[in-house]
Amino acid sequence: MRWGSFSVYGVRLHLVCATNRVPVCYELTAANVADVRLMGKLLAKAGLPSEDLARKLEV
Repeated sequence: MRWGSFSVYGVRLHLVCATNRVPVCYELTAANVADVRLMGKLLAKAGLPSEDLARKLEV
């Protein structure tokens, strides 16, 4: 897809939401970036204990 003078191949919105479905933090990346690569960064932004929680989410 062309957008202005450059090509756009896609983007991905990574979200961390509260249990009431309200977004807590987000990151917009290229479409080829995997969710697991940003998990620690997003959990830190949300103020969540990333070490224990990340292990639980990966399983």
